[in-house]
Amino acid sequence: MRFSGRGGELDCGGSGKPLAVLDPASDRRGDLMSAEDRIPVLVGAAARVQRTEDPTQAEEPLDLMEGALREAAVDAGEPGLLKQVDSIWAPRGFWAYADPGRILADRFGASNVKTVIAEVGVLQSTVLGRAAQSIAQGESQIAMIVGAEAKDRA
Repeated sequence: MRFSGRGGELDCGGSGKPLAVLDPASDRRGDLMSAEDRIPVLVGAAARVQRTEDPTQAEEPLDLMEGALREAAVDAGEPGLLKQVDSIWAPRGFWAYADPGRILADRFGASNVKTVIAEVGVLQSTVLGRAAQSIAQGESQIAMIVGAEAKDRA
């Protein structure tokens, strides 16, 4: 199944659930890099784990996402990547944010960022694959993938 939108089409990866492009960049970046430069490479990774006895002291999921991306940029050796990001991908969580990628882009001072949310049921590996595909096809140069759940468990 494919999802068509203003920014083109995205394959659902066989799950039947679309990856919703919320704010696609109007310009395509394919002419900025040669095919050899478009090999997707993971340059930084981070995870934030939060366990607290008092859920009122817990960080918001969006703050966890921001912290993880900042730590991943440091892990990559280039915190400036945050301002240069051109796509932010996230699997939908149990949070109330309509577009967490847009909020994160604003926090990082990044402009013209395409944000994508994978609906519930889309495998997280599908999100990674689609972000890598967008780099390989020249649609993105710096893609960030983030997610967060901050549910209290009894």
